[in-house]
Amino acid sequence: TQNFSPANMIGEGSSGSVYKGMLPNGVTIAVKRLHNKPDQGKLDISNEVDIVSTLRHPNVVRLFGHCTENDQQLLVYEYMENGSLNKALF
Repeated sequence: TQNFSPANMIGEGSSGSVYKGMLPNGVTIAVKRLHNKPDQGKLDISNEVDIVSTLRHPNVVRLFGHCTENDQQLLVYEYMENGSLNKALF
């Protein structure tokens, strides 16, 4: 993500921003950085991790991991090369 550089932002939604990044082994990833809202606690990240980690389908991106540290919540996903489904449809 190059320290969450705006140049690496690939999307933004109501719950957070998504950045393109790379793991040390060269694998391209998408990192979802959840917005830090007072009413949005660790429950939100827990719910997303619980739901997404159980999904196994070739058309659904995999969740590689998550991190909560210093009031920052991150979700690390498989990178989808051709953009979002929303972009493809509309």
